[in-house]
Amino acid sequence: MTGELSTVPSGQENLAAVEERQEGVIVERQGSGGLDLTDEEFDAIVSGRMEDAISWWNKEIGLDKNRAVGERYYKNDVDTSIGLHDHQVDYKNNRILVDIESLVPMAVTSMAEPVITEANDTDASRQLAMDLGNVLMAFYEDDVLKSKITKIARHLLMGKRIGIIKYWFDPNQGKILPDGKRKGAIIFEVRRPEKIVIAEQTGPNENPLFIGEYMSATIEDLMVRFPDKKAAILAEQGIAVENKKDIQKTVGYIEYHFTYYDKQNELGEGIGWKLGKTVLGKIPTPNWNDEIYEIDEATGNAVALNFFESPEKPYIFFNHIDTDEWIYDETALIDHAIPLQDVLNKRGRQIVENADHAEGGLIYNTQMITQEDMAKVIGDNTEKIGVDGPVNEAIGRVSHNMLPNYVMQDKMDARAEIDNIFGSNAPIKGESSGLDTLGQEILSQRANIGRLQPLADTIEDGMDKVYKARVQMMKVWWDEPESVRFTNSDGSTQFINWSGEKIEDGVKVRVKAGSALPKDKFAMRNETVEMAATLDPLSIAEGLDKADPKGWAKRVVFYRFFMDRYLTEILGEGSEGADQKALADIEALVQGNPVEVPDDVSKEYLATFDSFIRSDGFKQLEPDAKNRIVEFVIAASNRAKEAMGEEPEEQKQIETGGEPEANIPGVPVEGSPAPEEGGNMLQRGVAAVRGKLGI
Repeated sequence: MTGELSTVPSGQENLAAVEERQEGVIVERQGSGGLDLTDEEFDAIVSGRMEDAISWWNKEIGLDKNRAVGERYYKNDVDTSIGLHDHQVDYKNNRILVDIESLVPMAVTSMAEPVITEANDTDASRQLAMDLGNVLMAFYEDDVLKSKITKIARHLLMGKRIGIIKYWFDPNQGKILPDGKRKGAIIFEVRRPEKIVIAEQTGPNENPLFIGEYMSATIEDLMVRFPDKKAAILAEQGIAVENKKDIQKTVGYIEYHFTYYDKQNELGEGIGWKLGKTVLGKIPTPNWNDEIYEIDEATGNAVALNFFESPEKPYIFFNHIDTDEWIYDETALIDHAIPLQDVLNKRGRQIVENADHAEGGLIYNTQMITQEDMAKVIGDNTEKIGVDGPVNEAIGRVSHNMLPNYVMQDKMDARAEIDNIFGSNAPIKGESSGLDTLGQEILSQRANIGRLQPLADTIEDGMDKVYKARVQMMKVWWDEPESVRFTNSDGSTQFINWSGEKIEDGVKVRVKAGSALPKDKFAMRNETVEMAATLDPLSIAEGLDKADPKGWAKRVVFYRFFMDRYLTEILGEGSEGADQKALADIEALVQGNPVEVPDDVSKEYLATFDSFIRSDGFKQLEPDAKNRIVEFVIAASNRAKEAMGEEPEEQKQIETGGEPEANIPGVPVEGSPAPEEGGNMLQRGVAAVRGKLGI
């Protein structure tokens, strides 16, 4: 239509769509590999395919260049001195680093929580599911997954275009067995994306035809791992005679994971290694049990030996800004912040230079002052210069032009826009925001926390794959029971004997939706306080972000309705030798129910009351409840005195006027006399009875 404007070059409007709708041969490439290939064929395929993939990704999305530029800006390794004169300032103000390192800790604050659904509707299956969940929680803590996810988040924000975790079984780790060998260990580690090469044209959530990884090891390491290739390794490195010095050299080699069809035309996953032209070995993936099922002799049922439905390559990918076209992100937040960082550096340099020249340059009359004399001037206000003639004609200062206000404004705009791109404004970083009210700052902070949703979703999706991969690895490698130790929410330690056999066929593993998103604790707390009257104790504990919400709720319920259990289980008071009648009477008194003083008041009865009055539970009671208990104890102690033939003390009226807890025996208040000075009714009454009864 006439008059319409287009930002797309003529003839390219539908180019992207055309590229995605093709038929026939799209890419002419060799196969990705196979176990039946000769070493020469395998070497040629690995070298060719990896070089082709590197070139294709660089051409399509500029992968290597964008990664390198992003990392340089993150590290502040940018040359801002190009084109500057000697007197100009090389100014840097790395706002990108500040924003990334403000967001990364927030992104990993909340754990991506595993949720396990039992395989069968039985108590035994539910217990196994609960144990598996605890094993995965222990895995999160023991493998320091929070630290590893921190690296993933940093890689994504600094423009690596992907985050990668690799897993494998290392036979050289784990505890030493009686025979001197290592038990082995399942390893999950972050991989630097630059070392990984993924098959070209791989889409999101696709199984790549191959994944190559550039690795390094000493020549000796490779000779130990591949003893059959020892001579070839030495020849490849030009070592005629094996010697300790030469075999300690570190060399680079390739580990290559590939998909292939086996003789039954079933898809399989293989792994191979090559050093230069030397193929060190090729094997099927070791993380898969070839025997898919085995028959349980006890039940006669078939038991799955794998958790995965099919073998997979041992890499887990994390994507942040996913356009659903490639396995790599096509853009990153840092790409859009870099031009603004350049503006920020330039404007900052101009402002600093202008400030340095605020006084302006000196100009002098050479007929009155010689160059030699001016060379001695250092700018000290105590300096004295004599001239022959009018002083105002001898020396002066060139007027200084102030920078326009828009230069400073442009700097601040660039800085603020970088913050906006990352969603890391002042309230997030604890800086002064300039907003008028606390409420506005809180709203700004919540908005920025909401910007973390895509990154939180990335972490949840990746951790879902991590937990599933961990279960598969336990299925394959944990043949014998292994003791797993984890910490309960109440701080206690629990041990589980776990093995791959306990992972039931049909059990479901997933991540709880929203668990990785940072929580707005301020908003949660306010909402909880406002609705506390309608909430149950557990909801209140969760809303107040208690460390052990279930334990906190349990304490509240016991305190309100089961004082005997509160004393014995929570406070540990009277758990040994406590008088059960006294515990029941204490609970009734706390709830405001009438209690009759027993005819036979024993020393155990009074001792239980005495123990409770000295506990923290008594201090937390309302004043009326404290009064009821104190009055009751005095009456009980008088009853005990009567039984012993002694005259009871006159019971004094206990008043609770004024401030809460004022004038309550046993509870000192500010300004009240110390017990030894004015006495304490409860302490004197109970102490007297305790002395008489020998308590």
